[in-house]
Amino acid sequence: MQDRGRPAGARAARGQGLHHGRAGELFLHDGQGESTWRLFSTTHEPASEAARIQADRRQELPLAWAVPVLGRTGRGKFWAFFPLHDETTLRGILNAGWATTSDRHNLVVGPLNDELIKAAANLVAANLPTLIERGDPGRVLDLLPADSNS
Repeated sequence: MQDRGRPAGARAARGQGLHHGRAGELFLHDGQGESTWRLFSTTHEPASEAARIQADRRQELPLAWAVPVLGRTGRGKFWAFFPLHDETTLRGILNAGWATTSDRHNLVVGPLNDELIKAAANLVAANLPTLIERGDPGRVLDLLPADSNS
């Protein structure tokens, strides 16, 4: 397993684990390999009455984007503090207090999720500059949503 810029003293773990690195990097060991992630988060205050009702009148909802820097690729996932069945072409994981089906497997269409998608787009846009690599500035485009065939 390669070091890939890991800070001195950190080394690959057998099995599963999470290690914090420099510049907000997280090293995830999932038993099959290692990947490097960055985590960006904010909170969202539901604006419309309908969204507040869907949010069970919660005043603030956490919203986080965990994005793979090295390692994992492929379609992104929606989480509601646990993985959902829904995927996205945005790379990484979008975790929030989404409105879900009663079995908590999928997102539902509605005002709360509409607001959270817009807030997620703002979170991603605000943090893209921190993901630009000097040697390959176009690589950040690979993280963004694409057509449904990718």
